[in-house]
Amino acid sequence: MSVAENEWCIITLIYATMVAMEKYELPIEALQELKLAHRTSKQVSAYTAYRIHTIILLGMGMAPAEVSEIILLNEDTVRTYFDKYTIGQWH
Repeated sequence: MSVAENEWCIITLIYATMVAMEKYELPIEALQELKLAHRTSKQVSAYTAYRIHTIILLGMGMAPAEVSEIILLNEDTVRTYFDKYTIGQWH
């Protein structure tokens, strides 16, 4: 392996580690609000309840890959739900 290939592997590994360490935690107040919203949303829309449940799990510190396995959604979808929540576009 050449020096350039070796450097590329190191950069790729560093990037992968940074992505894996991405934090999706929320303050306890936000989690409490989401749990309340989840309780009421179950009666209205299963889709909304799923979305809120996904955000709660990420907000508790779970990795997107773990949540993806539990909720049975694509990992990108899990991240998108959280990202939209954090910018106020989750409804």
